[in-house]
Amino acid sequence: MSDPRDWIFVAFDTETTGLKPQQANVVEIAGIRFTGAGDEISRFSMLANPGGPMSPEVIRIHGINNAMVARAPTPSEACRKFTDWLHEDDVLVAHNAVFDVTFISTELMRGGHRAPANRVIDSLRLARLLELPVPNYKLGTLVEHFGFPETGYHRAMADSIYVMNLMVRLIGQIEPLQMKELMRRATSSNHQVTAPSTVGLAPRFAHLPEAIHRGDALTMRYDGERPQRVLPLTFCKDQGVDCLMVQCLTDGSVRRFELHRIIELCATENSGR
Repeated sequence: MSDPRDWIFVAFDTETTGLKPQQANVVEIAGIRFTGAGDEISRFSMLANPGGPMSPEVIRIHGINNAMVARAPTPSEACRKFTDWLHEDDVLVAHNAVFDVTFISTELMRGGHRAPANRVIDSLRLARLLELPVPNYKLGTLVEHFGFPETGYHRAMADSIYVMNLMVRLIGQIEPLQMKELMRRATSSNHQVTAPSTVGLAPRFAHLPEAIHRGDALTMRYDGERPQRVLPLTFCKDQGVDCLMVQCLTDGSVRRFELHRIIELCATENSGR
């Protein structure tokens, strides 16, 4: 591809009824197309009807209530319309991209639609690579660090605008000779959600499908990282590699881990949430 500063990007975000793609649904999806220089081109925003009432806890998070989605299309149809809106060469950008990409992939699969093949950049991963002087790499922390105007959080378009502003600022901080390499390392592939039966589970991980179903928190030891407590969410494939998507309970982030690099996953005394 050409110089990343000449790419056309689409910052996007989803709001959902929960954290587990196989049990929850997308209720809002939005995107904003822009140039590497920060010039806005177009927008997409759509609510989705999950097919049942949302819990008060979920409504308090994103502010989308049941009346607002009563006449909205199904989640799979909303995600299909979003992917139809995309251009083939658009480079997608999301913060903690594995979460949004996996939800969109799941909804498209439910509707019998294919996921788009667009390149996906994870702005969280890019911010980490740049080693910004921040206590953490949450979107709100980075918005505050760069002094972006606050327009609220946990609505898909508002967060998409934050991601656009963040991406433009990060691009401006990258040396030209480092641009392509950092973009390559920040790329997050389309994660195709898959059933446990299609995953090569080692015997030591035989308990994982049931743990996902029950919502058990586990202690995970991963190659090159310290042990941490995680909530396993779903299985997925990344470029043909079997992976596990989890929520890290220390900071709430959602990450993807390659199964063959997980050393141990075991229950702890406080495994419930």
